[in-house]
Amino acid sequence: LSTHTKVVLSISLILFVSGTVFFCLAEMGNPSTLASLPVSSRILISMFQSVTLRTAGFYTVNIGACRRVTLLIMCVFMLIGGSPGGTAGGMKTTTAAILAVAVKNLLHDEGNTIHIWKRRIQDSDFIHAFIIFSVYIGFLFAATAIMLCTDGRTMDTLDLIYEEVSAIAT
Repeated sequence: LSTHTKVVLSISLILFVSGTVFFCLAEMGNPSTLASLPVSSRILISMFQSVTLRTAGFYTVNIGACRRVTLLIMCVFMLIGGSPGGTAGGMKTTTAAILAVAVKNLLHDEGNTIHIWKRRIQDSDFIHAFIIFSVYIGFLFAATAIMLCTDGRTMDTLDLIYEEVSAIAT
């Protein structure tokens, strides 16, 4: 497999599993979402939500009834989005992978060179990933500021951010 394929498959698996576990644990006790359902349904809904957050945007539970921490983490998954070559929105899984490895290198003082699957990532690819991330965050910040000035009295800030991330990631 190529390095690109390995990165896409591994980050997709990590996001799928972590999203499933997080959604299930966060909403397990919420009677408005998962609490009243059998365990098998909780797991299937959590798996579906983990995938659809980054791709199609469908839902099987009332998103408005989700806990606030769930909405916040959902925003992260929507911003990451799908993988290159697909129709999903977001920054893309490969961009998230490059940024995550760069942060890991920085925290562990491993130098400035980024390696994924024993392949060196070009500095220009890191710069490209950082610019994409910065543009997403910049637009999100600007949209939040504008919406708080116009609709800030009628909508909760997290609800505004959720809607903005959904729009920006699309």
